[in-house]
Amino acid sequence: CLTMKASIIVLAYNQVNETTKPCLESLLKHTDLQKHELIIVDNASADSTPEYLTQFGKDHPEIKIILNETNFGYAKGNNIGMEAASGDFVILLNNDTAVTENWVESLLSHFERGTQNWGLVSPVSNSVGNEQKITIDGLTMENYESKSQPHTTQNKNVIFETDMIGFFCVAIPRKIIDELGVLDEKFGIGMFEDSDYCMRVMKAGYKLGVAEDCFVYHSGSVSFKKFEEERYQDIFNTNKAYYNEKHGVNWSFSAIAKSYFNRFKLELESEDPPEKIVARLKARVNDLYGTFHIYHATENDRDALKKQK
Repeated sequence: CLTMKASIIVLAYNQVNETTKPCLESLLKHTDLQKHELIIVDNASADSTPEYLTQFGKDHPEIKIILNETNFGYAKGNNIGMEAASGDFVILLNNDTAVTENWVESLLSHFERGTQNWGLVSPVSNSVGNEQKITIDGLTMENYESKSQPHTTQNKNVIFETDMIGFFCVAIPRKIIDELGVLDEKFGIGMFEDSDYCMRVMKAGYKLGVAEDCFVYHSGSVSFKKFEEERYQDIFNTNKAYYNEKHGVNWSFSAIAKSYFNRFKLELESEDPPEKIVARLKARVNDLYGTFHIYHATENDRDALKKQK
């Protein structure tokens, strides 16, 4: 059996035309499936996703299609994909994303250079709840490839360390999965399983990296937007409590604010040309008001802000 360089796992759930189709089209366009492996897991979608994926699998027999009969949630759904994976790296990719040219190679190059003990590497994006988010004027789903290219080209081989990355897209070396296991299925339908895995990786002595030279477009939590606010809040609070108990911490929005400060401190210490540093800072400064508003807000204000997201 040929061992693939990377196994890309896409977890699908409903929204076939809005998310899954565009995601898979971008993957076919920008991913070398002779070298890498694509595994699509459907979590018992109630729309036409199973039928679409069945036909997609017939059209592309090199792609693995797994159709779950139950919605197992984010963690177990991805774990099922990981069990079927044969690559040296596993890349978890949300179905509400669209990738760019050489995206896999850009992510994996940071592991291969071996300059740091990276445990996880994730790209920058237009929609993520930390300093991975960059603002690109005029960016849309239609033009994200050309609009994001100047940023990634200018920042080739640039990566920075953080203490939390978004799992809309994350590359995980096989050795990490072998050492630490898969995602914690006790988080159920979703939320905080990414924070949990990041914490487990850091506790094991590895670093989390964000690749400035890889951009992945993200529509942003399409599945969770369908939840009623009360149900969303219940899941959030339950999983946060489990996360806090498991790791002996008290998760708060202040961690996000701290991550921005750390990012800016790294930029000030960078030896890159000033114009590159200024460009990276400008790409993030527009998001600061919202971040600190959340940090200083009351609980009621935070709930209202979440509704706006």
